[in-house]
Order: sequence, then C-alpha cells, then structure tokens
Amino acid sequence: MTPSKMARRSIDSVGQFSSVDVTRDPQWFIDFMDNANCLPEHELINRRLAEVMEPLDCKRILELGCGTGNDVRRLMTLYPEITEVVGVDLSEAMIAEANYRIGDDSRIRYEQGDGKRLAFADNTFDCARAKLVLMHCENIDATLTELIRVVKPNGKIAVFDHDFDGLLIDHYNQPLTRLIVERFSNKAKNNWSGRQLFRRFLQHRLVNVAVEAISVNLTFELLRSMFLGQDDISELASEEQVWWEELACSQERGHFFASFPGFLAVGTK
Repeated sequence: MTPSKMARRSIDSVGQFSSVDVTRDPQWFIDFMDNANCLPEHELINRRLAEVMEPLDCKRILELGCGTGNDVRRLMTLYPEITEVVGVDLSEAMIAEANYRIGDDSRIRYEQGDGKRLAFADNTFDCARAKLVLMHCENIDATLTELIRVVKPNGKIAVFDHDFDGLLIDHYNQPLTRLIVERFSNKAKNNWSGRQLFRRFLQHRLVNVAVEAISVNLTFELLRSMFLGQDDISELASEEQVWWEELACSQERGHFFASFPGFLAVGTK
C-alpha cells in the first residue's frame, strides 16, 4: 500500500524505521540518524563492519539500509580503492536525502528497494553489509537469503544489530526501569535480532562465522527520542513522568548512563 493510501502516523518510537515514508515527519528519522551517527561507538561499528570484510581494494559492495548514506560516504573515505558501493533503502525519503548528500563521487549509487527482493543478479557484489537493518525487517531470513544471493562465492556478509532486551539504563527504580525497557523492546519488530545473528548465519550455511559485541553508550536526548519519538513526557502516566524527570536530573549532574548492546556478525558465502 502506498503512503497516499495510508493514514500517516505520528512517531512513537524508533521501531517505525521500516515505515518512514508513511509517518507524518520523515525528517525526524533523518535527524535521529544524524544524531546517532555522532556517537563515537558508531564510528567504531562502521570501522569494524569494514575491517571484517578486508581486503576491500577494487571491490563492489552492497550497503543494505543505507539511510542518508553517512556510512557509505565514510566507507569510501576509509577505503578509497573501493570500486563501487551501492546503497539500498526501503525509504524514498532516505534515498532522496542520500542523493542530496552524495557529492561528486561517481562510485556511489543509491537505489530504493526492499531487502526481501533485491533487484540485482546473483553473485553481483564482492561483499555486503547491513547496520541496524535486520532488526527492523518484516522477514529476517528472507532478507538474509537475498543478501547472500547477490554476493559472489567466497564473498563476505557483515551485519550489526542491537539486542533490545539488553538495553541498560542506570536508574534507582529498578522495577519500573525493567517494565519500561521491556515495553520498548516489545515494540521492536525483532527485539532479539542481535543475539540471533550467529545462529541465523550458520542456518544460512555461511562459513567462518564470527561474532563480537559492541555496546553503544547513549545520550539522554537520544534515549528519549528512542523511547518516546514525538510524544511529550507530560502525556505519560505520573509515575513514568517522575522516572524521566529523575533521568533528566541525572543528566544535569553528569551521572546519566545508558548503554545499548549489539552484535556484529560476519560470515563467508
């Protein structure tokens, strides 16, 4: 169903990344991604997603879920000898923004597309990667099958996904914190995607599978955006308002801490 045939929805969490074009404000997701990409751990994730696929000289790479193209542009900076990177994203708004930011690098190309039905022939790319994508997919296995299909024999597939149940927030009210985190986790399409990567890679007959954990330390504002989207704290139940106000006080004192664990998996076709 096209966006014009659907009632556009307000944003209540980052769980709507697979529905960017049918929300009232796609720019919210673009801004959220820009803010998240400023976190130092995202630079580490980008580097590791590239390093596990080395050597990358003269390689053609597929970037699934490219968003605004930030990771694609960074990849080209790290590895100037790459032949081509093709970024694919489900969102028309994201692809438009990626093309706006592309600059003059003719080795970068962006296409709107669905990861479950990639418009590429078998064995097209030397390797493929997906950062924070499978956890939003309607069908992880179908998407992973497509990623593997379009990669050449002996090519590598690298994926990073969070594990929503593992989100850590330092707050004295442990019972309420557990409830709020569980509710947030249950909104995600695939809240255990991160911990499932090792098994899924093996089930798809990838070899030399390796997994490493990387946790992203969050800012207060990013955590608030993740949990509440465009909702206002004043609209919450009084107990939860107090919970958020106490987190804000922790932020003001310099005591705020929240960390979002994730897993990077790499395998060979």
